[in-house]
Amino acid sequence: RILESVMILVGVGCSVVAIAVTEMVLFRRPTKRLSTADLELAGVEGVSAETKVLSGIERTLIKDAFLDGPDFKWMAGGPAASEDVHRRVTGYLVECFLRHGEQYGNVLTVRDRDNALLGALCLVPPYESLWLQKAHFLRSVVSLGIPEPARIGKDVNARVDAFLDGTEAVVHELMHNRPFWYVVSLAVVSNAQGKGVGKRLMEAALKIAGAAPLYLECHDGNVVFYERCGLQRERHYPLVSKGPDVESNELPYNAMVRWGD
Repeated sequence: RILESVMILVGVGCSVVAIAVTEMVLFRRPTKRLSTADLELAGVEGVSAETKVLSGIERTLIKDAFLDGPDFKWMAGGPAASEDVHRRVTGYLVECFLRHGEQYGNVLTVRDRDNALLGALCLVPPYESLWLQKAHFLRSVVSLGIPEPARIGKDVNARVDAFLDGTEAVVHELMHNRPFWYVVSLAVVSNAQGKGVGKRLMEAALKIAGAAPLYLECHDGNVVFYERCGLQRERHYPLVSKGPDVESNELPYNAMVRWGD
């Protein structure tokens, strides 16, 4: 029995070491977190690089900014979706984007004189492997537990899967073996929209990317804005929800790229 106990302890110890090594090697940040000083060196003005996690109130403001987007309405079930479901789906997905940016990328913000948040952009640095990028995304959201769409029902879950799988497939098609900067999300709070906050954040992201490609996805209503920021539409494609006992639905979506030098 003593030998068995020792073997169990050795096994547990090896598992702990393996987990620790995995965390250090596989799940370490790909690059150092940007500072506001780094932005200033890149010629960026009026934009800050967050070094701390955004507050709960700020996260709510960002989530609310996405509620009017046709993509989030579609994922929540379309026009027939209840406000509760719409908020739950949008809140869950935006929380995933924020956690990805905070843990493995950078969160750029614009604030007013009173330090109130006006807008935020999550920018993930280039990866040598898209599979590692996905592993880091999953690692950053695993603590959220069972995905909220899976709790709601098959139709919503199928739509969210279509969004995640469809955008991932196009990223792999367009950016395979080409490291790029990834704008995971861009939000401007409701009382600051139409005042150039989004443009300022995009200009900052483009300066940070430098000569490297910059990539993002958007719905049709945002294509013109990103084209004015210097990106071009490389793919217009449908996101299609499908599965057992699920009504097929489509959402047109877009891959936007600034290729760089």
